[in-house]
Amino acid sequence: MHPATVRRTATALVVALVLGGTLGGCSRERVCPRGEEQVRSSPHPEDGTACTDDGVVPEGFETYPPGEEPTTVYVG
Repeated sequence: MHPATVRRTATALVVALVLGGTLGGCSRERVCPRGEEQVRSSPHPEDGTACTDDGVVPEGFETYPPGEEPTTVYVG
């Protein structure tokens, strides 16, 4: 194979991998910023979550039970 063809093929492969990871992949992000914790709606946890200052639980929300706290969220 000609060296120019090899370089073009390698370049095309790298570009495809980068674009595929950027456009089609998911990234992981923290659920809440440092100094905040995630709380969930109560009495219906499936209704939503929010971030609040550590130790502050707004009315209508509750903290997650130990071991059930989300640590990251996937953003696609």
